[in-house]
Amino acid sequence: VRLEIEGDSHAAEEKYREAMTGFEHILSPTHKLTNELAYRLATLYVDRDCMGKADEVLNQMYDKLIRRWGFSHENTINHLLRVSKLYNNWSRTEEALSLLYRVLDIWDDPVMNGEIPRRHSQHRNIGSPGTSVQHQGSDQMPGRWAHTDDTLRRNYQLSLANTKLSPDDSAGEETLMLLIDQCESHRQKLSPQLLRARCTLIKVYSQQHDHPNLTSALAQAREEVHNILALKIQDTGNDILKACIEVGKLHLEYGRQETAEDMFQSIAEKAEDGPLHISPPKITILIHIGKLYQSRNTWQKAKPWFERALAASMATTEWASPLTKVLDAALKNQHYCYSFCDDGMLFHFDEIRKIGLVF
Repeated sequence: VRLEIEGDSHAAEEKYREAMTGFEHILSPTHKLTNELAYRLATLYVDRDCMGKADEVLNQMYDKLIRRWGFSHENTINHLLRVSKLYNNWSRTEEALSLLYRVLDIWDDPVMNGEIPRRHSQHRNIGSPGTSVQHQGSDQMPGRWAHTDDTLRRNYQLSLANTKLSPDDSAGEETLMLLIDQCESHRQKLSPQLLRARCTLIKVYSQQHDHPNLTSALAQAREEVHNILALKIQDTGNDILKACIEVGKLHLEYGRQETAEDMFQSIAEKAEDGPLHISPPKITILIHIGKLYQSRNTWQKAKPWFERALAASMATTEWASPLTKVLDAALKNQHYCYSFCDDGMLFHFDEIRKIGLVF
């Protein structure tokens, strides 16, 4: 990551590939950490205008996941959802939609879904031509799974809603409202999906320049964060807390700094609640909030969050841990420049040190 930030993309590519090889041998070719490095490598290629190489990395991942888990396994489907998000970020919207409709094909196909032996089936690479961009059941989302509390299918619906996000899509608002209602029926299990659906609805109103509904949607999302943090959920995991942070981030973007800060304080308290020492993944919640303020060029507001994360890291791990070193350097340099802890990449630091990954 340091080399990537410094602009030495070729050296960064070499380090990413070395780290991936280490993870493949020590963890597995389809481990979450191996996959996260592959997504970073693909993004690096896109930044260098090497889209073909990025597709090659993603297709290799897809093949490994299919061989290990099959077409319809949660890990394989999550990969397709992640790639569709990347394609959308890379202005490849048609291909992103195509991937999402392929997920429907997998769920509808008894061969791909494991009901018929896989030897009778064939699969294409992720970015290959010939995949349908439209699916006959797509217009019935999310009514298709009206009563399910399945997180994977709700994540799919959110991916589809975000990919199709457009101020001219009048059906988008109705779809999101229905999805929100359905997630509210399973708030204990679908809290992250509920919050992210509300975030997407906020973006819809923003694109439409609908200020009254935007104001109302922000207030409802803030209230939802309050309600969810008050729930007696056995394990308030990072996914819930990160979804809460997304709501706070939108409040920052729309000029509601005090409300955002109050939410961030509540989120941090929830992360720190529980055992004597919070785990490294929970520490990344504090880092995430700090980076939000840093990205707005407000180091004075970012600094306390990194100090809080450093104190928690020192209480949880020894001084020599990579996380502690990174946080100490960030405070000395008044800038946090690493992103291993962001975007869902919650490293198991002991596993990192096993392969000698230096950052």
